[in-house]
Amino acid sequence: MIAHKKPSVLARYPKSFPPEAKHGMKPTDPSKNGRVAQHPDRWRPKETAYSRDEDHVGETLQLGEFVDARSLTVSEAALILNAIRDRRAKHGITMTYANGVAQQEIVDQGMEHARVFANYKGQENVEAVDGLLSTYTGLVMFERAQLGSLGCTSAEEAKILIPSLNSKIDDETLQSLLDQLESLRED
Repeated sequence: MIAHKKPSVLARYPKSFPPEAKHGMKPTDPSKNGRVAQHPDRWRPKETAYSRDEDHVGETLQLGEFVDARSLTVSEAALILNAIRDRRAKHGITMTYANGVAQQEIVDQGMEHARVFANYKGQENVEAVDGLLSTYTGLVMFERAQLGSLGCTSAEEAKILIPSLNSKIDDETLQSLLDQLESLRED
């Protein structure tokens, strides 16, 4: 039997660099007096009428337009932000939003948040968590990401914080999953 190795968390995201080139942005070119790229307006969210009734996380998930969106754990987000920072530093790229805020400041703030709240620190552990959670196909990505991010220690706690689990997974199976996740945590 051939064992398939699951691609790393970072491998699932485009590796093309610089990503700004695909979106009409021009990175800072040190030889051109430090010109700084601006985010195009099309990256701003579209103004839409939002109804809180559309999105709801309870006994039943109503995620609206995000129902099929890839959900990340805080630990996965930390890996991705770290890779963004490293690639930009390697290539000397800096970018600024239209309001003058350096994009790196935003990335650094996100990285600090992720550093504080990430339960799994190493790439190997993050990939192991992702692999473990992905074996529970009855759970949607949002629920798996929540289980990987919240650090619940009991099935009861997990079902209180993620009510949609009540009808999807029994307490014994959930407790087994939480115990396996706990074994991968780094404090």
